[in-house]
Amino acid sequence: MFADLFWILFRPRQTMRRILDSGRGGRWVIPLVLLALVARSLSTTDLTEARTALGTQSMVLLFSAIIIGSALLTLIFFYGFSWLATIVGRRLLDGSGNAPDVRIALAWGLVPLVWSLLYRIPATILAQRMKIPESADVGAAVFEAIERGGCAFVIVFLVLDVIFLIWYAIVASCCVAEAHGFSTWKGLAVLALLCVAPLVIIVAAALTLSM
Repeated sequence: MFADLFWILFRPRQTMRRILDSGRGGRWVIPLVLLALVARSLSTTDLTEARTALGTQSMVLLFSAIIIGSALLTLIFFYGFSWLATIVGRRLLDGSGNAPDVRIALAWGLVPLVWSLLYRIPATILAQRMKIPESADVGAAVFEAIERGGCAFVIVFLVLDVIFLIWYAIVASCCVAEAHGFSTWKGLAVLALLCVAPLVIIVAAALTLSM
């Protein structure tokens, strides 16, 4: 199974079929989802200030509750997302995948995000040493980094992020397609439909309320 974590990056459909046929891929669903959550949560947060804030027991308990709550919400969202992916694939695109197989496929599709830890952890440590503050305004964070001599760091980080996100889209599409038994393009269509579904719901609700 550890070899599959590597080969799914380069042979996603063949590896996904082997995982589904083995019947053992389900045990990796929760670990892969949580590892992907950790990878995407790493940022340039000042770790020194975080350690200072956790100086009291109450803050430690609050921080632990936030982490556990975030993990639970992520898992609930993921299971709901996989259920919708099963329905969309079967009813709209003539897929044949069942809910457990699609859930396993979506989890293994997250593997590129898990591998992004290889650069995200060093990037977080480097940002800590450069004292680049976390900011909701991406532009402000970039300019702050440039002023402190971190232009190359920001560019490399952003390029790697884009590469791994594209890699995730490709691998996830292949995995979902293999679970449903249709083409990779249809696998990508499933992901795209699920991404735009919330927007469609919001627009429909707004139009309904405005009438």
